[in-house]
Amino acid sequence: MKINEIVYNVGWGMIQEDNTYPEIVKMQCVKNMGNYYYMKTLNTDVKLHGRSGSAVVDKNG
Repeated sequence: MKINEIVYNVGWGMIQEDNTYPEIVKMQCVKNMGNYYYMKTLNTDVKLHGRSGSAVVDKNG
């Protein structure tokens, strides 16, 4: 993953109120440390509590 690359986090948050569909969160990579990444959430209305380990989808799927 490259710095500034946009990816999407797909999953259910622990305190998500509507579980009909997973939430899709748009994120941007701000630091790549090899196998660990620092991400910035670009959505403003997201409750990220309980999202650790959610799948991330990049431009290659």
